[in-house]
Amino acid sequence: MVLPDEGDGPETFESVVESVRLWAERDGLPEGVPVRGLQRHIERDLNAGVETEWEKDVVALGTQQGGCEIIVNGAIGVRFVTDFNRGRMQRFDHRLPAQSDRYNYLLVYLHELPPRYQDGWRIRRRKFSAARLGLQGFAFVVRPETVDEDGVQVDAGTMREVVKTLGFPRMLLLTLLLVTFVASAVVFERFEVLLVLFGFAFVWFVGVALSLRRVPPG
Repeated sequence: MVLPDEGDGPETFESVVESVRLWAERDGLPEGVPVRGLQRHIERDLNAGVETEWEKDVVALGTQQGGCEIIVNGAIGVRFVTDFNRGRMQRFDHRLPAQSDRYNYLLVYLHELPPRYQDGWRIRRRKFSAARLGLQGFAFVVRPETVDEDGVQVDAGTMREVVKTLGFPRMLLLTLLLVTFVASAVVFERFEVLLVLFGFAFVWFVGVALSLRRVPPG
């Protein structure tokens, strides 16, 4: 447990929670790496109106393996979660207690949470608490999947979801088969076959991607 220090108390933690909530409620986020954008957002909010460098809260990206993605004043950790499958939930259950030993306060931010995973993470929201983790403060903030103009949920990690849904071995096998067919077509100068293969692969991938990106709101 990190020893408490001035500026790292409950008021600062509540300010961090409020800053992350405001970020999560935004209709659109700036381009770039989301975790870096959130780090800058928290830094601006905490240090608004601060006159000297010595008074500013330090909001940094985490560098330690297994630690939080954003750290405030060395004592407040912000977990930035973007992968929500069952395996990730199990790893989260095992790692969270260990991560709690590094900070006084911990905030878990779920970025673009798909509807199909909300029940599992809702259970974890009730399962963990500051008292159980030995923390001075603990909070969950959720940003659901964004919604397009048709009111359809949009999954930001399409390629990751394709691999996750089909499984890595199947993706590898399909890739090897495609490479084999392409090589055979080139060797025998059957370029019309090559064109058909590329067309089939493109249509297949687009179909899978669209089915994963367009998830009915839950």
